[in-house]
Amino acid sequence: MRKVAAALVFDISRIATFQSIKKWLCDLREKVTLPDGSNIPVVLLANKCDIPFPVVPIEQIAKFCKENDIGAWYITSAKENTNVAI
Repeated sequence: MRKVAAALVFDISRIATFQSIKKWLCDLREKVTLPDGSNIPVVLLANKCDIPFPVVPIEQIAKFCKENDIGAWYITSAKENTNVAI
């Protein structure tokens, strides 16, 4: 049995990228479902936590995930390898 999931990434220092996540999530859910027709699991990654003043509030991210059935979200930094496993 194959496992299916998706990771959506946005730049925590740019509000426009967070606002685009809704579009990407809708697009993903229209095109990819589990065999029973339900949504695939999604994790949201808020990248660039190494930037001192994030623009997107943590509360807003948590609320978005709850409202859109996103099972988990993490703050990451590809630059500093924070919450990123290779």
